[in-house]
Amino acid sequence: MAFRFHAQGALNVMKDNEEREKERKDRLLTISGTALKSYLENKNSRESSSAQKAVLLKQISDLLPEDSAVISQLSGASVETLTDLSKAIKTNLDSYDAASLTYTPEMLESDLNLTRVEVENNPDVDLAEFYKNMYELSDEDLDSDVAGGLTLREMLNDPEKPDVGLAFRIKKPPASIDPSKQTAFRNLLPDLLAPVISSEKSQLDSQISNAEGNIPIELEQRSDVLEQAQEALKNKDYTKAIEIAGPELAIKIMETNPSYRQFAFMINSGLSFPDNDIGDDLLTRAIKSGLLKEGDTYMLGTQTKMVTEEMVNLVIGG
Repeated sequence: MAFRFHAQGALNVMKDNEEREKERKDRLLTISGTALKSYLENKNSRESSSAQKAVLLKQISDLLPEDSAVISQLSGASVETLTDLSKAIKTNLDSYDAASLTYTPEMLESDLNLTRVEVENNPDVDLAEFYKNMYELSDEDLDSDVAGGLTLREMLNDPEKPDVGLAFRIKKPPASIDPSKQTAFRNLLPDLLAPVISSEKSQLDSQISNAEGNIPIELEQRSDVLEQAQEALKNKDYTKAIEIAGPELAIKIMETNPSYRQFAFMINSGLSFPDNDIGDDLLTRAIKSGLLKEGDTYMLGTQTKMVTEEMVNLVIGG
């Protein structure tokens, strides 16, 4: 009788162990199936998203200057953000095209203002260890082949790239202006720019001639700059001439002829101001004269800046 009780007890223990093992295997199968499904979905999503991103980045990069720093800032941005940016750029291109104006890669780069934030995805969380403790899995369970050489541990710890948040602003194209008026202003630019550059160049050359060998280096450098600006004028690259000679050239045009303010967008690209008191004074004049308005970009020293509403109010009042 005692033997039968012992035998029955042993059978019950074996049965309990078998049931527990079956539950463990079922649980492992369920976890493995869920992990595999999630892994494949994430993999397919990444591959599909990567292809779309590659196409969008190629389209955008073709419109920017070669080796533009903007492309590296766009890396990791969502498909939705890149799509929106691509549409915004196309809107600007179409607007300039409709107005018979050129929209250069440099202008696009200058018009873009990007804000990028990068957040790591739980880099310190080991999901394999988490599942191991929660579901009483063994290292053997985690490292066993689940599908095609993939282990449960590899699928659970599939590395995720950081989340990249990207916001952008793009300077709106100028309001529609009669193309004939734009052409007239463009044709007038040589007459507006050449005398100013020539006058300053003559004054400098006179000072250099009278220096009797002790020529200040800054005079020679400025004379060379103006000579480059004159060369740009000969090539009808008026924006380049202003960029080379400095913003005061364009400022004087706006100060002398307030009616030309509507054409400011044609000569205010690539303006660069020194990061000092002189630069601050020139920037104030640029805003006050209407050469720069809210949303326009410029260089201050080595940094790209944007004219804000607060800056306009501070200069003009409001």
